Amino acid sequence: KLVHIAPLIPMSSLKLIFDSLTTAVLVFGSDNTCVQVNESCESLLLRSRRALSGKSIENILGADSEIIRNCTLARQYGQSIVLREIEIYLPDWQRQLLLDLTITPCELESDSVLLLELIDRKEVQKLSQDNDMLARFKVATQIVRGLAHEIKNPLGGIRGAAQLLALETDNPDAREYTSVITQEVDRLSDLLDRMSGGNNSFDREQVDIHEPVTHIAELLKAEHGEMLAFDYNFDTSLPYVELNFDQIKQALLNLMKNAAEWSFAAHQAGSGSVVVGIKTRAAHPDLMRSLMPQRGVRIQIVDNGPGVDKSIVDQLFFPMVTRREGGTGLGLSISQEIAQNHGGFIELDEPPEQGGASFSLYLPYRHKELQTAETRSGIT
Repeated sequence: KLVHIAPLIPMSSLKLIFDSLTTAVLVFGSDNTCVQVNESCESLLLRSRRALSGKSIENILGADSEIIRNCTLARQYGQSIVLREIEIYLPDWQRQLLLDLTITPCELESDSVLLLELIDRKEVQKLSQDNDMLARFKVATQIVRGLAHEIKNPLGGIRGAAQLLALETDNPDAREYTSVITQEVDRLSDLLDRMSGGNNSFDREQVDIHEPVTHIAELLKAEHGEMLAFDYNFDTSLPYVELNFDQIKQALLNLMKNAAEWSFAAHQAGSGSVVVGIKTRAAHPDLMRSLMPQRGVRIQIVDNGPGVDKSIVDQLFFPMVTRREGGTGLGLSISQEIAQNHGGFIELDEPPEQGGASFSLYLPYRHKELQTAETRSGIT
């Protein structure tokens, strides 16, 4: 069929259709090396088209004898073969994939190729969970904003009454009490402002994402001293990202401070040194889940703390839900809203093999063609 379709549709249009598929597709030539890959596959395997091109099936999928044998059978008999629940390991991200794999032979004018369609079973399940969680997150956020607005009105009256009372009394103790009232009202008002925030109309600039990351790291190291260390694994070739520097700093501060505090908690319990891992990589469009339909960056923050309690995983980004005793439960919620206002999102990753918790902040480039950080800074 492909032989008949190709002459009727321009190659540029075929490529656009190919890249628009939400199913990850790999195309292998007669020598079983990769000749084409779509954007969904780049996103699934976390490897670029350039990195995958020319690689063998074994190299890309870590293919065992079952996959190779079925690829040979598909070519031999000219029929599609479906494999269920195939495990693929991505060593760079320490990530295990569970895939349904469809192998389809196709005869073209110039070559005999294999189409491999990859469906991530976990992603299909996550798609439903994401839609449900996003809807509940929006409802919870609107409720909190409404409550914050209603609470702030009487707080203004209480503050005004305390100020008038302070002016009408000469009693030092009474003035001290009114001062406490005013301070506590201001503290609550600030808390409500943070809860009801969420304006996406802000100034943006082109930023090397490593600048706010290292800036927050230096602030946290100044606070904790030599006891805190950061293990950087940066991709310095990443393009600049269009964002609001101050807001992204706030989102990163919440994530990195949480990681440091949980690592310190593990350290005090005798579970090792206080190290927070920071990794940056390119993020390919997540077409299936539609969370970030553009190319962008991924900032992964890994702690060596006790991990996330499974009982709160589904509500982790909701306002007033916290992992820590005495916490406000606003840090992750505010960070998630900042990320979403930038067209991205924050996600709790699969638990790292060494324990702890891993969060990833995804941000789109916003413009497809930008100079890399190295070029912009004069590095060639």
